[in-house]
Amino acid sequence: MAIICWGNLAKSADDTQRIEQAIQGYVEDHNENVNAHQIEGSSLYMHRVNSELDHLAESVKNFHIGYSFRAYKAVVDVGGKGDYTNIQDAIDYVNGLGGGKILILPGSYVQSDDLVMYSGIDLEGLDETTTIIDFDGLAKGMQLVGVFGGPIRNCYLFGFTIEGSKAATAGAITLKYCDDIFIENIYFESNRQVSPAQGYDIYVENSHGIKVRDCHNGEANANYYLKDSHEIFIEDILFENTGNKGIILDNVYDLHIGNLKIHQMTGNFISTLNSVSGLHLYKLIFKDCNHDKIYLNAVTDCLIEGVLMESVANPNEPGIEINTSERVSVLNCNIKDHVDGILFVSNIYCTANNNICNSNSRYGINISDADCDKCIVVGNNLRDNTSGGLNDLGTNTEKGHNVI
Repeated sequence: MAIICWGNLAKSADDTQRIEQAIQGYVEDHNENVNAHQIEGSSLYMHRVNSELDHLAESVKNFHIGYSFRAYKAVVDVGGKGDYTNIQDAIDYVNGLGGGKILILPGSYVQSDDLVMYSGIDLEGLDETTTIIDFDGLAKGMQLVGVFGGPIRNCYLFGFTIEGSKAATAGAITLKYCDDIFIENIYFESNRQVSPAQGYDIYVENSHGIKVRDCHNGEANANYYLKDSHEIFIEDILFENTGNKGIILDNVYDLHIGNLKIHQMTGNFISTLNSVSGLHLYKLIFKDCNHDKIYLNAVTDCLIEGVLMESVANPNEPGIEINTSERVSVLNCNIKDHVDGILFVSNIYCTANNNICNSNSRYGINISDADCDKCIVVGNNLRDNTSGGLNDLGTNTEKGHNVI
């Protein structure tokens, strides 16, 4: 087989094929060449006469290309045309090299145990809808689990589906003691235990520097559980047909959650447990939901902006409820067809400015008790609410320029 180099690949400037794909094509053509390595006694003759020419990781493929020069240190193909058919074997091999990229070709990869990841490994599927990691209804998932002082770090997960994980107290992807993990373009499907309702798409604990982007989340008890962690980004996500909760926040800070589309939600979209601070929610669009409430309890220094909520099927909750919190601002939101558009309960130094809260069954904005102190309500459009535009039972409320 000719030495594979840029010139032999004959790549043009506008060719969309990746170099590693072209190399893979050359290797597969070589496998099928009946005239390759015919001379008995030659160094590669046994390679020719082996019953299965699969180019395993230590074979002629890596001898000629050199694993240290390959874009992908291992290729996984369920049909046997890669280096491995088993994802965990590829992970273990690349970990032994000190890290690198693994390419998973399209197919269904049914797992009988956890997939255990290590630092410095990128796991990339070729297509997020046809490259499927199936945990087959087991209490298993993808594990990125470090220890205190020894985190799993610098991993990239991209371009595949994870389905069928029933890990009751963890996630289809579990991150514990992790730093700098990037999850992108993953399709989560049916990762929950129905009775009792448990399980998550992504579970994060004692971690920081976690980025999740451009994913599709569907049919989970809760899509994300974030605990004892900070510096987390969740952006450009589609939530569809989700279960009890979308995102649970438990003792976390420095969170950026935005550019989300939420369809057919059946429970509170965001709920908080314990302390939450430094939360930025932005550009959330809810459509055709059964419930869609944003519920923040005991949060500080939070900004909510650009939320669109309307046409909820069971309008028996407020759109946004802020409870026992400090310095929370709700800006430029559009909320209709709920009990209250925005509900403040026992808060201090909170603001609701430039919002549109119309056609709610009780109030547009409801400051519900005297423990709400020094709140600011300015410049809101609060028309056509059944009980009134603004209900102010708070203390020292600053309000003005509201259209009621």
